[in-house]
Amino acid sequence: MTPSAVQLIFHAVRFARLEFKEASQIAYGGEEGPPFPPEKELVKAQLVVELMDNYHYHPDVIRVNALVALQSAPLRYIEADVLVEASGHKPFLLFGVEAPHLYEEKQEGNLRKLFEIAAAFPADSLPAYLVYYTRRYDQGNFSRQFKTIDFRIYPAFSAWHKAGCPVQDAIPSG
Repeated sequence: MTPSAVQLIFHAVRFARLEFKEASQIAYGGEEGPPFPPEKELVKAQLVVELMDNYHYHPDVIRVNALVALQSAPLRYIEADVLVEASGHKPFLLFGVEAPHLYEEKQEGNLRKLFEIAAAFPADSLPAYLVYYTRRYDQGNFSRQFKTIDFRIYPAFSAWHKAGCPVQDAIPSG
């Protein structure tokens, strides 16, 4: 049984300050409970908490595992890891999340997928930014990696790549 997004968020909040003995072991504090979520799902939940705590996005504008209809026949959907909406339910930030140990290895494919998801939105509702994201705890130290791409300037992977893959060094606030 896979935990729901809400369960993941609560798990992330409860365990955010735990000290890890090993990267692969996480203590539940002696409590019995469901198996710990896969690493990518945990990073996703921690990102949601970060968006609320550090960037002050309201939970109502954050969508986890949002389905976006592809503009092709027959009707198909593609899943966005995390979507943050601006006023009027217009997409603002579109996140692709990856487990830390796969971040570099899967970077190009995941960035291509982010561009594909963004392009699937209606022309009047395109997201402003794409963010490829991960975070990790290594020997008690927290770090995060992300690439923020202004989709308004680079609406296709090829245009972004041709421009030298420019990224911003911050996650935009709403």
